[in-house]
Amino acid sequence: MKIFSIIETEIVRKGGKIMTTQEILTIVMEVVLIPVLTALTGIVVKWLNSKANEIKAKTDNIHLQRCVDMLNDTIATAVVSVN
Repeated sequence: MKIFSIIETEIVRKGGKIMTTQEILTIVMEVVLIPVLTALTGIVVKWLNSKANEIKAKTDNIHLQRCVDMLNDTIATAVVSVN
């Protein structure tokens, strides 16, 4: 990434290998973003389930309730699979 190419300070790791600021920022982003995305996935799936339950509670049509269930399962599976 050329965004951080202006900041090219070097830090020596254990073992004498040199790390640039860009490498440090990349590692930090990976360590922070992966857990955040996992947490957001859980939140999105819970939100989808609650909205599907609200829609099912508002209708008496069994066919529509089944369609909402299928749609909810499909979207939730896709969201979890992408993560």
